[in-house]
Formats: sequence, structure tokens, C-alpha cells
Amino acid sequence: MKESDFYQIKDWKFQVLVDKDFEKDLFLTLKTSKKEIYLQFLTFEADKIGNQLSEILLEKAKKKVKIKILIDWFINFKINDTFLFLPTKKSFLALKEWWQTLKLIKKLKNNQIEIKVINSPLKLNFFRNHKKLILIDGKITYLGGFNISEHNFFWHDFALKIENQKLNFFLKKEFLSDWENKNNLKPERFETTLENTSKILILRKDKKRSLNEIYPYLLERIKTAKNSIYLETPYLSQIPLIFELKKAAQRKVKIKIILPQKNNLLIYRLLKPFYRAFFNHPNIEIFWYKKTSQMTHLKCIIIDEKISIFGSPNFNVFDNFFQELAIAIEDKNLAKILIEKIFKNDIRNSSR
Repeated sequence: MKESDFYQIKDWKFQVLVDKDFEKDLFLTLKTSKKEIYLQFLTFEADKIGNQLSEILLEKAKKKVKIKILIDWFINFKINDTFLFLPTKKSFLALKEWWQTLKLIKKLKNNQIEIKVINSPLKLNFFRNHKKLILIDGKITYLGGFNISEHNFFWHDFALKIENQKLNFFLKKEFLSDWENKNNLKPERFETTLENTSKILILRKDKKRSLNEIYPYLLERIKTAKNSIYLETPYLSQIPLIFELKKAAQRKVKIKIILPQKNNLLIYRLLKPFYRAFFNHPNIEIFWYKKTSQMTHLKCIIIDEKISIFGSPNFNVFDNFFQELAIAIEDKNLAKILIEKIFKNDIRNSSR
């Protein structure tokens, strides 16, 4: 990694990891872990990535590292970006991978690794846990948009690696509240000032716990935006957010939106004419990300080149039914790194 990829404020260390950099850094950090590993994802699949990760975890388990993996029941519905139980060849192949995934989960359980699959619809639970969170050794935290699957690692995405014990401790409690299904747990807030005007907030959306911190914060920041907004997401369809972006443009805020040229979901391919028509404004630029055959799965908003908001939310209508986890970092230097390393690069790899 280059020195420019690191940024530190007091006892907080940040590292921006895009695409393959995340994979390399995560696997290396897991291999050097000493005490505990907590992993939380929407999906976990027995493909190349899932098997590589599992081999590392099995080695760590032999060395008495405490490991917990939390995944959603969604793996019994969709594998390798393919809906199961449809009468197609692709679904048949996905069924084979699904069966391999169940076998892998059993193998991990039989080797002292704790795994929970949560939110089964058989218990009349139709909410999905869409969080993506990695906690290592009480200090290292990864937040971003990745799931543990080969196609997710092929898509364009990023994670922020944060080294700080205070944040890790708070997110460990969040992880365990999901693990133990403590829906009545009193929601604590995480907000801390780093230096001068720099600030970090943890934002959650969880209907089961009556938590809705993400969109009130995000919409308020957009309402008070003065200069610029950068937005990248694969599935833009959160209606209040869309209207606030248009209002911001009418206040002369310059807005750049990056969406996938190729989307894995048909509905968002059909929405392209809507995006062009609704965002037809001199202060709004839309870019279609088209690098090779990758889809951008990256979700991040930067407001006034200071406030960065990212994590698991896709900024779409389904966020209303999902458990989501995001982080807001109010810091000009980190926002500058994200703009340079992500947004400017992605605009170069897009058509306008």
C-alpha cells in the first residue's frame, strides 16, 4: 500500500481499500489475528472467496482464536447473484453452490467456529440483515459494501479499515445484539470528536429496534449542503433522497452521481430514462460507470468535501426493510482522499 492510502488523527488510523486492495489486506490481517474475529454479512458463499476465507478461519480456530460469523437467511434465497429454485440452468448451478455453502457452514461449525444464520422467514421474519462488518482483535474494523462471495469481490467496491479500540468495542456490542437477537436492547449512540471540527458517528437503521439514524442525518446534511455532493451507488431509489438532491441542485449545489452502466438488477437498468429526465439540471452530472465488465457496488456520499457517509445502505427503497449500518465521518482530509481515490477515478472510468 502507498503511504497516501493511510490517514491518521490522534489514535485513529484510516486506510482506504478499493477492490483487490481490500481482499489482500483483509486476508493478510486475518492471518495475523491473535484473539478474535467477528464477521457479519448478508451473504457467505462456498465459492473461491468463501473457501479461501474459510481456510484461513479454520487455521485460526486451531490456534484458539475466537470466531463468530453472522449471515442472513438470504443465502437460502439467492446464491451467486442468482435466485434459487427457478427452472433455469443458471439456477441449477446456483443450487449446487448453495448445497456446497451449507456443507461449508457445517464444516466450520464442526471446527469450533460459531455461525448463526438469522432472520428465517419460517419464523415470520421478513426483514433482512444487510450489514457488512468485520472486527478483529478488539482494534481493527472494516466497514464497506462487500459480501463474502466471488462475484461481490469482482464488483467495484471499497472498504474503510479503521484502527481504534473505542469504535471496535462499540461495534462489537452492535454485533452481539444482532447475534443474540436483542431487539429490546436500548440503542446507545456513538459520536466522538476527533480533532477540531472532525467527528465520527455510527448510524443504524433497524425497524425491529425502532432505530432510524441514517436517513434523518443524511437528508439534513443534504438540506444544508452549500457547495457540492458526490454520490455513488448501484441502486438509487430512496425517494426522499432523490428529491433532496434535486432541491440541492436548485440551490446551486454542484452534484455528481455515479451509477452502474451494467446493473445486475433489471429494474435499475429500466430506470435509466427516469434518472436522465429527473436529474436533467445544469448543476447535476450523471456518470455511468463502465470499467471493463465490472458493476459498481460502491455506496458513498460526500457532502461539501467534508462529510463522508458510507457502509451497507444502498440508498434504495429496500433500505426501509433492512437492518443497515453506516458511518459518517466529518473530516476534510479523509473526504479529500475518498474523492481522489474513488470518485475522480470512477468518473474517468465512466461515460457522462
